[in-house]
Amino acid sequence: MIPYLAVFPFLLGLRLAGGTTLPGKRLALMLASVVLGLWVGYRYRVGCDWSNYIRYGRDVTETLSESLTRRDPLFNAAVWMIDVVGFEFYPAINVLTALVVFVGIGILARHVSDKVGFLYYLYPVLIIGLAMSGIRQAIAIGFVMIALDALLRHRSMQFVALIAIAAGFHFSAIFFMLAWPFTLRIKKHDQIILMLLFAVPISVGLLRTEAAALAQTRYLNSDIAAQGAIFRLALLSIGSVVFFVLARKRWKERRSQTYFLIYLGALTSIALLALVNFNSVIADRLGYYMIPIIAMFLADVPSLFSGNMRKLLNLGLFSMHFLFFVAWISLSRLFQACYLPYQMIIGQ
Repeated sequence: MIPYLAVFPFLLGLRLAGGTTLPGKRLALMLASVVLGLWVGYRYRVGCDWSNYIRYGRDVTETLSESLTRRDPLFNAAVWMIDVVGFEFYPAINVLTALVVFVGIGILARHVSDKVGFLYYLYPVLIIGLAMSGIRQAIAIGFVMIALDALLRHRSMQFVALIAIAAGFHFSAIFFMLAWPFTLRIKKHDQIILMLLFAVPISVGLLRTEAAALAQTRYLNSDIAAQGAIFRLALLSIGSVVFFVLARKRWKERRSQTYFLIYLGALTSIALLALVNFNSVIADRLGYYMIPIIAMFLADVPSLFSGNMRKLLNLGLFSMHFLFFVAWISLSRLFQACYLPYQMIIGQ
């Protein structure tokens, strides 16, 4: 367990070393991303889906066009490309996952002042729980993070293209297409109306797809439950409550560019916590996409306050995520079975 726990003081130390200047913060984030990227990319038999993904490496299609006809076509195309180039499936697919995830983190961190703090809040669930286990959705979230940067910069076509790419790795990312109106430079009222107008035809169209039928069979018509979903969604909801109770007005005044994104992310996180009793798998899957949005808020919310309040928020939020992780690795049988011991593929 020590390697996993050691990341927390490592990140806090880099955060302190990065200082208060923008170049220092960027350098600290880059160093942290390289170290954790290697750690994620070159793991060996670590993660709950390790054996499940081996079948992708063994069941490679003969042609690229055949790959693109399968479910999650871009993931299958990536597997085909790895095979054509002659790389070993492991670690190549893990390196690809780490690359997309940490590039996404770096790009979205442009909109965050406390850049290493942002990575700190992503670490327990997004990096350990997803990038080291559910790699298809991890890659999708990496592209979604890049798409969120496009959204905040009002780059409409880039946003649509990136969400389409994300959905090619994991179909669940397609629901972000509903956010397309917020890339347009029109009044917020008109953006919301446009989103509602598009929501019905888009939803009807998606429900008729093969991926939706598979999701219905797998998640709605079965007794499958997402282990630990209630705790992950509760962690998101606590951050959301902090936003609505303590910081919403301050954030709107001082972080107006990201205000509506954080507002929607916080609102969605609370709604997903309510959904968990009806279908924990769907709530959990969608909840992963909210993690970068809430992490953006958690990283910078202390800066809206001063004195003891700032110190209290930093201490409380950092401690909450650390204690959540300690509880998870101590109590979860899945963690014990899937993540221990940590090994690197180098030397195996």
